[in-house]
Order: sequence, then C-alpha cells, then structure tokens
Amino acid sequence: MKRFAFLILLFSNSAFAQQKQKSTFPVYINYPDYTVKADVFSNPPKISVNENLTYFWYSSNKIIETKGGYDGKVLNGSYTSFYLSKNLKEKGSFKEGLKTSTWTSWNIDGKINEITTWKKGMKNGVYKKYNEFGEFIKEYGFKNGELDGYKIDYEKGKV
Repeated sequence: MKRFAFLILLFSNSAFAQQKQKSTFPVYINYPDYTVKADVFSNPPKISVNENLTYFWYSSNKIIETKGGYDGKVLNGSYTSFYLSKNLKEKGSFKEGLKTSTWTSWNIDGKINEITTWKKGMKNGVYKKYNEFGEFIKEYGFKNGELDGYKIDYEKGKV
C-alpha cells in the first residue's frame, strides 16, 4: 500500500512539473469607442528590430505602435478589436510585434472595409478595399511593403 501511495505521489508531481509556462497571455483594453483583445509575450525573446518597420507593443494598459523599436510587452499572436456594438472592428495576428498574415477590418455597421495581407510587418500580397456599402472598389498587389504588379480600381462594378 505504501508503494502504491508513493507511485501516485511520484506521478502526480511529475505531471505538474511537465506543464509548460505559456509564452503569451491575453490583454483586454477598453478605449472610449472600441475594445481590444490581444496576445502579448510573457517573457519576450530578444527581438532584433528593423528601424523601417512598425512594432506593436503593450504598456500602461495601451497598445502602442512605434516605428523602429518598442519598450514594453510585444504583441505576439491573435489580435481582435470590437466596436461598442460588439461588431468586429479589426482582426489579425502579430509575430514578434509585427503584423503578419491576413488582417480584416469592418465598418461599425458590420460591413467589411479592408482586407490586407502582411508578412513580417510589411504589406505583402493582396490588398482589397470596400466602400461604406460593402461593395468591392479596389484591389492592389504588394510585395515587401511596396505596390507591386497591379492596381485595379472599380467604379459601379466596372474596372
């Protein structure tokens, strides 16, 4: 019986010891006209900054963006903001303080406003813009933050 109790104690301690500390944690910020939920690094790795890129970080219960540096907890993971009406305002993700992947923004009435593709803090891929009625009006191609390849503007559904 003592062996059995010892084995249970041994296994329960090893199970708790193997739990990994989360590398990020969510923060919630209330602004006068919208709310943000964002993931930030718990203990950020040393990030080599590029002075030409804009970094997003958290300090004093605010999300701050700075070109070429940061001085707080860097955003890393999902980012979602909501209007007070609870409609989505903006959704995307960060990697080491830089926008990455697809970002989408909406108007206050819930209609889509923009879709932008980011890679390492620079527009990279398709950018789409919609008017206040949710109608598609622009599509541009970007590479490394610069207009690349094509630019299409629509008016009343025509190029």
